[in-house]
Amino acid sequence: MEAGSRKILFISLSVTLLTLATVYYSFYTGREIAKRYTPLITAAVEIKLKTTTAHLWFEKIIRGDQTVNIEDIWSNLNQSEWYAHAILDGDTHEKDSFISLNDPNLRIHIKETINGIHHFRQIAQKRWASQSTSSISSDLDQQFDHAFLQFNLSADNIETALHEVIEKNLQVYEFSQRLLMVLIFALGVAISGILLCYNTRRTRNIDVLKLNEENISKFQNQLLNVINGAKLGYWDWDYKTGAHIVNDEWLSMLGLNRQDITNHVRDWDSLIHPNDKMRMQQVIQDHIKSGTNYVAEFRMMHTDGRWIWIQGSGAVVEYDKHTHEPLRLCGTHQNITNRKQSEEKLKLAASVFTHAREDIVITDAKGTIIDLNETFTTITGYSREEAIGQNPRILQSDRQSPQFYIDMWKALQEKGYWYGEIWNRRKNGEVYAQMKTISAVRDEHGVTSHYVALGNIPNDSNTI
Repeated sequence: MEAGSRKILFISLSVTLLTLATVYYSFYTGREIAKRYTPLITAAVEIKLKTTTAHLWFEKIIRGDQTVNIEDIWSNLNQSEWYAHAILDGDTHEKDSFISLNDPNLRIHIKETINGIHHFRQIAQKRWASQSTSSISSDLDQQFDHAFLQFNLSADNIETALHEVIEKNLQVYEFSQRLLMVLIFALGVAISGILLCYNTRRTRNIDVLKLNEENISKFQNQLLNVINGAKLGYWDWDYKTGAHIVNDEWLSMLGLNRQDITNHVRDWDSLIHPNDKMRMQQVIQDHIKSGTNYVAEFRMMHTDGRWIWIQGSGAVVEYDKHTHEPLRLCGTHQNITNRKQSEEKLKLAASVFTHAREDIVITDAKGTIIDLNETFTTITGYSREEAIGQNPRILQSDRQSPQFYIDMWKALQEKGYWYGEIWNRRKNGEVYAQMKTISAVRDEHGVTSHYVALGNIPNDSNTI
């Protein structure tokens, strides 16, 4: 065997072994993550399950259910506490092995949960000892329910923290996978280069430089699959003949079928918005002159008559070898209509907020001012810097009773809005009347996240 062949064989074997080692490492690491965290997730579920079962059984036994044994309740609490300690310090149980975690945040939540179990147990024991003297809905009974709710919150925190730790580990695992794949790819490229150079020196045959048509076809199919999977419209333009080939997604985003086009660049040119046509033609010509790829936004006509926004990108992928003139351009289309509409809505909202004649104040759920418009500063005399972070109580004039504000907040909580006249005090001490609308902004779960207040001063308003 020639020295060159032996060298190539050695390198090939080395890369094969490295690839096998990488595959084994990937399998081993993934298995270790599952082995490490699956019992912990099970333990977190068991903590809540055992304590919840104890709570339900205790409620039954307090109400006189003779089928429940008090010792079973204490046993469930013991098991719940055991699982919490297993997550905290590590332990083994039947087929599961629990490896303690060093994440500070998770350990804090586990300790809080253990304390919650202890507290729940103490209240339960007191309630059991005083069952003859304490009735249902007594203070002790309410403490028992409150202790259980507090435990549930801390147990939920364990699950949240545990999922965060697992997510971090998975991110590290995925990152290492990518690095290993890049390393294998780089080594593969290096091997390919060595083989190419070896064959070139040995045969001096220019034919080895020709690309295999079958591999090119596979690569093109794979590339088209990626483009279709990403919902990108793909186009291929023969610059000399005008032939313009597009994929199905290019047609779909415009509502077109194959029979609706001529496979000529006129298909694109006839659908582009008149106000964008000259600009895009200039963009393409500038791109051809500079040799750089372009990314531009423009509008095209959908078959239903509406204009949709397209983000187009393209590049010259083939030049004439002798004249260096462009022969072929390729690129993609992406439908960005929703994004453009969102941008317009944001611009409109920002303009309304800035230029409204009413003063507008936005607070968080606790009532702390987080934003305001210029009209607010004009009316109140407080600058933006002075008001941000404050509570709207800085404007109270004391002309209205505490009951007035109690009723206001009650309306906000029950109806989600309040409207009425309110007397406020400017920074300089002047008291003025204002018609105010306050609305609660709720998230998808119905929880209030912000309050928005709009105020205007009637023409006949008094100032004191």
